[in-house]
Amino acid sequence: MSFFHSTVSRRDFMKNLGIAGAGIGAAAAAAPAFTDMADVISKAQSIHPKNPWYVKEREYLNPTTEIDWNKMERFEGGPYDPVKCLSTADYQKIMAEMGANRKNFILNNAPGKTLRDFALNMSAAAYPNAVIWGPYVKHARVKGYFLGEQGSVFTPQMLGVPRWEGTPEDNARMMRSVFQHFGAAEVSFGEIIEGKTKKLINLSTTDWGPNMRIMFEDVDKAYVVDDGKDLATGKMVIPNRCKSVIVFKIRQSQEMTKKGNSYIARSGSNKAYDQLAITNYRVKAFLNGIGYEAMSGGTFGITCARPGWGALFGMGELARSMQMIAPTEGPVMRATAIMVTDLPLPVTNPIDAGTNKFCHSCFKCADICPSGAIYKEPNPDFIQCPTNHSGGVPGYVAEKLKPETFNNSPGYKRWPLNHFACRSYWTVNSASDNWCIGACVFNKMDEATIHPLIKMTVGASPVFNGFFTNMDIAFGYDHQPEDKWEDWWNEEHKVVPMPFTNY
Repeated sequence: MSFFHSTVSRRDFMKNLGIAGAGIGAAAAAAPAFTDMADVISKAQSIHPKNPWYVKEREYLNPTTEIDWNKMERFEGGPYDPVKCLSTADYQKIMAEMGANRKNFILNNAPGKTLRDFALNMSAAAYPNAVIWGPYVKHARVKGYFLGEQGSVFTPQMLGVPRWEGTPEDNARMMRSVFQHFGAAEVSFGEIIEGKTKKLINLSTTDWGPNMRIMFEDVDKAYVVDDGKDLATGKMVIPNRCKSVIVFKIRQSQEMTKKGNSYIARSGSNKAYDQLAITNYRVKAFLNGIGYEAMSGGTFGITCARPGWGALFGMGELARSMQMIAPTEGPVMRATAIMVTDLPLPVTNPIDAGTNKFCHSCFKCADICPSGAIYKEPNPDFIQCPTNHSGGVPGYVAEKLKPETFNNSPGYKRWPLNHFACRSYWTVNSASDNWCIGACVFNKMDEATIHPLIKMTVGASPVFNGFFTNMDIAFGYDHQPEDKWEDWWNEEHKVVPMPFTNY
């Protein structure tokens, strides 16, 4: 991007677009000039932390805390918890007192010590017994994968207190906070509807294979039946009474997304998958802790991957690339997942931010896709992906490819994605499946004032859509060239604040 040095003000930019009306014009006038992006991205990472200008550097081994190394001695490690050093009788006494106080706090709704406060504390320290996503899922127990690590938290019944009760709206605000605390970028709420959204729940789990069935039954509690083997057979049962669905999205690194065909880019994707597992088991532990059930899976575990639930319930819109584009961070999401629960929740409505309409005239993702997997016709349709496609990989021809294998249902209008072409290309080439995400015009955060202004314009009218695509290309918003990928190791990386990641 070194070719681009902008001194154009936002006022002039918007004025050239002819849209400097009252609202947009005022916003453009208040904004400063563009930063020189070439200078910004050329700053390499120092071996020293970046500190404010007034911070002084001291001599080696000479901190502001005086140290007498002659008097310093090695510490004798031992029990960290002093309470555990007590006699058995004294230990039991103090633990009983702690339990009585905890119950009293919860029953009296003491500030910061209510049931949901205690459940949040427990679920933050809940650990799964095994990895629960992707290629390693066969090493996990199906029960823990589907229901969470039950037994790792106290339930209200174990504490001798009633479960948490709140209005659907209060519960929604609570769960949005919990999900964001545990790593989800955003949350919306849906419901399982017979004859409609229930059809979005898989018949079997992709993570475990076709012999592990997903079923609905008239039972009080969810349960799992499996043979305990790697190729599991059995069923995962969702109670019919569990109607609420929490939709959440897991973000991936934006900077890594632009590293093209590299392991660095795949690292950003894999970290997001890991985040999905962490968010899943911690939130399920929280819901157990306040007295409710929760069922979920991995990226493909119990529902179609990514966009469906999010597009239905206000998370974003379906894109040409079969990703979901959200108003805030565009398509920079590794997963849009769901969790089924019996916690009463409201539903959120779908949105129109102009992004689906934008895809009608923008072909940037399709043009950059190295496997030719993205549909290039202007308008979406009720069609499936091709049944035979090499994916640009010599010798890899899916002679018996079945569109239904990849959930290419003809039940909704979209630009079909050839999943085989996509997957075969990035598998054989050890590539990252980030090409379309990295190229998308909406792959922008709102840190620069101009980006939300453009999103606002797109949402109001499609008249400038083609222009914005061309500007995106001209500004160099694309994958970085291959000779720049290794620069990641020497660049300064901003720690993304919550709620986009939690570790």
